[in-house]
Amino acid sequence: MLGVVFAAALLGWALLARPRAAAFSGLLIGAGSAWLLFLARAELACRGFTGPGRGCVSPDLTPWVAVALVLLAAGLAMATAELARRRPS
Repeated sequence: MLGVVFAAALLGWALLARPRAAAFSGLLIGAGSAWLLFLARAELACRGFTGPGRGCVSPDLTPWVAVALVLLAAGLAMATAELARRRPS
């Protein structure tokens, strides 16, 4: 729940910030990176939970990793476009 509140606050800030594209690119880069880190942490925790009488089988995280990579790539593309637009000719 706290993550949703935090994301909503960042989205509101991005809507009010100038330049808006730079704010949204930062939001996308941060969300995609955080999502990848959380998924990697979950996978590592599951792998470390093995032993006699214990086991962990993680679900297929491929679609979730793909979404995180799309968010990250979109943020990087927006940031690159914003930097190119602001570069003096």
